[in-house]
Amino acid sequence: MSPYQALTLDMFGTVFDSGIGVLQDLSGRLVRELDLKVSPSEFFERWEGRFFSLVTPAASFRTIDAANEESLRMTLTDYGAVGRDPSSWLQETRTRWEQLEPFPEVREFLRAMEGFPICLLTNADDWLVEHLLRAHALTFDHVITSESRRLYKPDRRLFVDALEALGAPAGSTVHAGDSLRSDIDGARTAGMVTCWVNRSPRGRPPGELPPDFEVSNLEELARLLRPDPE
Repeated sequence: MSPYQALTLDMFGTVFDSGIGVLQDLSGRLVRELDLKVSPSEFFERWEGRFFSLVTPAASFRTIDAANEESLRMTLTDYGAVGRDPSSWLQETRTRWEQLEPFPEVREFLRAMEGFPICLLTNADDWLVEHLLRAHALTFDHVITSESRRLYKPDRRLFVDALEALGAPAGSTVHAGDSLRSDIDGARTAGMVTCWVNRSPRGRPPGELPPDFEVSNLEELARLLRPDPE
C-alpha cells in the first residue's frame, strides 16, 4: 500500500527530452556563421546564464520564447554581433522543439499509473506543451505551465497551485523532476515529498540537500509510487 496520494511531474528532462541539445547546436552554428571569437560551449554557457537571469523571481515575467530571444540578443552583443536579429534562428529552434520525443518508458509509466492523480508542472510556454501533448496523445489530470501562472519554478506558489488542483496534501504528494533547483528545492519549500529523476546520472553539488528519493527513469518512479500494482 503506497503512502502517496498524488504526483506532480516536471516535463522537460523528465517526461520529454530537455531540448538543450537544440540550443547547443544553434550555439555552434552561430559561432561558425558569424565567425565569433568564442567556442560553441562558451557561447552556450553565456547564453544560458543570460537566459536564467531573465527567468528568476526577481525579474519581470517573460515567456520562455521572449527570454530566449532577449538573452540571445544580449549574448550576440557580448561577442560583437551587435544588432543581429535572432528571430529566424529561433524560429528554426522552435520547429525542432516541436519534434521533441517523450522518453521510451513514458507510455508504460502512464499505463502503470492509471487512476493515480498526476499534475504536469512545467517551466514552459503554453504553445509547446499543448503541441507536444497533442502530438503524442499524452494526457494528465492537470497541466500547469509557467506561462499560465506567470511564475517559474522553483517559486513555491506554482507547487501550491498544483496541490490545490490535485486536492492532495503536500506531505503525501510527490514531485518528480530532473532539476535540483527548480524541482527539488521548489517542491521542498511547499512541504512535498521530493524525487530527483537523475537520468544521466549526475552527482549533487557539495552542500546540496538530498531529495527524499532518487530514480533514473519513470519506470523506477512507478515502482516507488505503486509498489504493489493493482
